Amino acid sequence: MFSRLSMWRAVSCGAGGAGLARCRPARRRAMAMAAVVWISAVGYAVAAESPPARGHIFLPPTRGATVLSTYIDAQARYIAAVGDFLESDAIARRHRADAFDREMDNALKWVETYFERRALNKAYRLKEDPTYLERVRKRREVKRDVTLNYPDEIKKGEPSVKLNWLLNEIANTSLAYAAIYGADDRYLDSEIDLQLLPGDAGHIWLTEVAALGQKVPFRASDAKVFDEDWPLVFRAAEFEPARKAFTDATGKALGEIRAVGAVSPQTFGEMRQAVDGLRTELERTYPKEKRKSMRGQDWVVFYDQGRRFVDSQAATVMRAAATNRMETFDGSNRFDGDSVFDLIRHMCHRGLIFAPQKTGDDPTYHKLLDAMVQIYREFQSLGTEA
Repeated sequence: MFSRLSMWRAVSCGAGGAGLARCRPARRRAMAMAAVVWISAVGYAVAAESPPARGHIFLPPTRGATVLSTYIDAQARYIAAVGDFLESDAIARRHRADAFDREMDNALKWVETYFERRALNKAYRLKEDPTYLERVRKRREVKRDVTLNYPDEIKKGEPSVKLNWLLNEIANTSLAYAAIYGADDRYLDSEIDLQLLPGDAGHIWLTEVAALGQKVPFRASDAKVFDEDWPLVFRAAEFEPARKAFTDATGKALGEIRAVGAVSPQTFGEMRQAVDGLRTELERTYPKEKRKSMRGQDWVVFYDQGRRFVDSQAATVMRAAATNRMETFDGSNRFDGDSVFDLIRHMCHRGLIFAPQKTGDDPTYHKLLDAMVQIYREFQSLGTEA
């Protein structure tokens, strides 16, 4: 037993060579006892994390008394060793089977972890960079929220863009479908159906649903695709020859469309030449140096309005040459109603949309925007209640 006496003996025998020789066995016994204590502590720590060790057979020493006892002892130890080996082999097979089982579990876990990481990565990427349809859905939700809760915000910007969005939203509701395409007229002349003034249709610009660059705007009151309401810049005397050439060419084109349903190549060339003449005369009257010295309001009233007018007529000329729709040029798209709901029904039946406003049309467009917002809110509330 490792006690204070043995430690005292191991330390106190350091004087003299003879005393050192006598103390070596005691020191060895003390070191052996310390090693046993350390190994026991480590063994307990390892046992706390490892499965319990199995027992082994330890036979008492019986050999050496007689030949027979030595033979019996050898046989007993042999049988015990064989049994211990078989038990160890069985335990090893069990450990190997457990290792294979854990390996397969780990393989499945690797696959699950791989796809879980992919799913998480995809979810976060969709959150940071949503798909096109998600962006469209989000934009529609924002527009719907702005229309219902922020009426002042919807009036900012180009009104025709907001009007076309409202037209599409109203026309695609189930409540409005019967009123637009069916016989349900309960919304006509109701509180949400704003009555238009006699001159309002002349300030509303419409166009057919067409490809970019082929849209031909016209007034809802007359549906004339070739605008004869010349801007201020083209009313000057120096533009008289260019105006006459354009009017003659477009009149000839309309006559051919009514007669044979198409524009001849010769007339198409004359119309393009007439539009180019308007543009050339505009650039000659207001060259780049003169435009730089113009004040902002003068630049808008004279040059910018003229340039926009020429671009619009050029698109109309291209549309006249490419289309085979008589309704585009024969006045069939003229609006004859007297209310906002009449206008919505007319546009849905004809496949028309709103065109950008022009100078002097602002009051009518803002009044029309307020009326369509009210109709949209009414249908939204009725849809929610249903």
